[in-house]
Amino acid sequence: MKAWTRAARSGPEIPDGYLYEKEAILEYILHQKKEMARQMKAYEKQKNEKKAELEELTKAAKESKVKGFLEKEMSIVSKPLNPFERRSGSGGLGGQGLRVGTEGQQQTR
Repeated sequence: MKAWTRAARSGPEIPDGYLYEKEAILEYILHQKKEMARQMKAYEKQKNEKKAELEELTKAAKESKVKGFLEKEMSIVSKPLNPFERRSGSGGLGGQGLRVGTEGQQQTR
């Protein structure tokens, strides 16, 4: 059976003289629907990968920031202050401050 005969039997003819095969049109629509679904799935996968990559970069940036802060904090060197020792340059009482003796009694300078 020739293609034009099959088309003439299964499809309508419009006044301009074109023949349309209904089965071929439906196959094309089905094919396009499947192709669009495949492309949408690929797009969603790509979008999720990009989102995961962005989240990973954000997490790495935060960790880097925290690490930098901790390194700076650990590099600060200070010795503990003894509140009972007189520091040089403190001039609150002009050298007339109180001193704690070894027996725990206060002595005036």
